Amino acid sequence: MPSTAHRSKVLKGVTDIQDNFVLYLSEWKNRIPALRSWVLNIHVTTDSLPKHAAYEAKTGAYTEAWSKYENATINLHLPDDPEIETEELEEIAIHELMHILLSPWNEGWQMAMGKRLTEEMKDVLLIMEEQACTRLACGYMRTKHPKHTEEVKA
Repeated sequence: MPSTAHRSKVLKGVTDIQDNFVLYLSEWKNRIPALRSWVLNIHVTTDSLPKHAAYEAKTGAYTEAWSKYENATINLHLPDDPEIETEELEEIAIHELMHILLSPWNEGWQMAMGKRLTEEMKDVLLIMEEQACTRLACGYMRTKHPKHTEEVKA
């Protein structure tokens, strides 16, 4: 989970978190020109992560993107009694948007490698993508919150 140099407001409850998550996605989609034409489908739920999710996300968020159609689905799975700091939620939103920006890279690897792309290779690509999204999200956060910090985990 992101750590911050200062405390931000704590959001409680699914509705409050969902409303703010949608606002952050909208704000950052507009701030990043490459995302403006994309259609985002947003799902916020207290259901557990599905087994088909690419990995068990620490945040409970994951994104599926189809760059050919500029369409993405962003999923945020929350615990039954959720609470989260606004700055952390904003960074999660940006992190998921970074997955959209990187989706052509990921799709390119899959197309280029075809059947030679092993599960081990997919795992390495996923780790690299996660690290890139975390670092990019932190950088974008600093454009709005200059004192923002993020501990990048390998």
